[in-house]
Amino acid sequence: METLRQLTEKALCLQPADRIRLVEAILSSLHQPDPEIEKAWVAESDRYAAYLRGEVEVIDWETIRARYEPSNEDIRKSWIAEVRNRMNAVNQGTARLLDFDDLYPAE
Repeated sequence: METLRQLTEKALCLQPADRIRLVEAILSSLHQPDPEIEKAWVAESDRYAAYLRGEVEVIDWETIRARYEPSNEDIRKSWIAEVRNRMNAVNQGTARLLDFDDLYPAE
């Protein structure tokens, strides 16, 4: 069997078009597609084709965002729970309150 150096020397003697074909053949031999990824792309392609045919319900971004965006009440409840948790930790000695004088010293 020929060594890598011998094969390289022979390949470099080929015409440019043949060298390109050789490189393409070697690269394609290295490409082993993942069957799961291929299936996912086919499924996505099918969904997109159904969208183009008008067979898929389309929901605008604002509707989706409103569905998942927290309300002001949710944010308020979250902040209250955070303050309660912090105060409990301070009372248990596992946390301390921030000293804003240390954070923002007077000039």
